[in-house]
Amino acid sequence: MPGHPDGQNYAIWRGPNFIATGVAPLSSASPINAQGQVTNYASVMLNFAGAPVAGADVVVNFYTDSTLSRELTFFEWTVPPGADLHVLMPAIGNFVTLSIQTTNIAQQLCPVSMYPTNTPATRLEYPVVGNVNGNLNENIALNSSIIHTLPFIAAGKGHVHFSDVTASGKLSYQVVTLDHNGARDKILVSGNAPVTSVGTDFAAPDRALGISVNNADLAAVHAAEWSLHVDSK
Repeated sequence: MPGHPDGQNYAIWRGPNFIATGVAPLSSASPINAQGQVTNYASVMLNFAGAPVAGADVVVNFYTDSTLSRELTFFEWTVPPGADLHVLMPAIGNFVTLSIQTTNIAQQLCPVSMYPTNTPATRLEYPVVGNVNGNLNENIALNSSIIHTLPFIAAGKGHVHFSDVTASGKLSYQVVTLDHNGARDKILVSGNAPVTSVGTDFAAPDRALGISVNNADLAAVHAAEWSLHVDSK
């Protein structure tokens, strides 16, 4: 059973018990794999600094048995270049596995650590600070788009602020989830050619997020003021 029902601090008694730690090589032919026992722990902490090229898929599975034949649940994330994953998961089973895969052929060195803790967790928690990106005056080239990524993956309450600095009526924005390569995947929030400052709250999923700003003017550069942040939970 997860947790420590007899009141002992198993995490201290048994030591750190790292399931994965260090800088690991990652390529399409050599995924990162690790597994360990988490019986009597309350949660599992995973830190992955991300793959700088092509991104990565991260999957964590929990099992009841050491043969890994009886799966209880799993969690998965897409981590594009430029985004980090720091997540505390409830220790739902006795055994846990970690799989990190990428489509990039060349080897990349990726910092990763995973270890059990006695920190209570009833759901996924993202202990990150400063999950924000923004610019007070960014020039958007004529007939082009830019996209910026939040530094961390973290579900929670999101907020986007956008202003067309010159009130051109030619700029639009989208808050989007990102795929492995950091490209737009799904649109969460959008604004088409607002000429005044706008602000919108939204529910951020367990995905990497970014903001895309487009300048539809074929003849002139225009400046945008924008910010995007997510309060982790």
